[in-house]
Amino acid sequence: MKRTLFEDEHLLLRDAFHRFVAQEIVPYHEQWDKDGIVPLEVWQQAGQLGFLFMDVPEKYGGGDTAELFFHDVHVPADNLLSEEGAGFYYLMSKLPQERLSVAANALLSAAQLADFKIVVSSWRK
Repeated sequence: MKRTLFEDEHLLLRDAFHRFVAQEIVPYHEQWDKDGIVPLEVWQQAGQLGFLFMDVPEKYGGGDTAELFFHDVHVPADNLLSEEGAGFYYLMSKLPQERLSVAANALLSAAQLADFKIVVSSWRK
């Protein structure tokens, strides 16, 4: 059965990433795990191929595949979540709370990463 969820562009990206992992990560994973570090060159290569920071514009080093646009989409009246045309208003009314939530999540992630780095650095001789 043919999957219709993705466009050809998505399939090409997925296939390219699978090849990258198979060629550049899998053969070395065990050694990197023992060493406790992944070489910087691997991250740089992944970035150059567009696999990192897909939500960052290409001119700043990110990939350009994370943004979706929909035009002339028909939504049946029974499927509307609220009144027609009010989506932007609802989005903007919740933006401050969403920003606070994102900031709190980023702070938590940074704290967890700092804790993890301490543990990983203790593994090194």
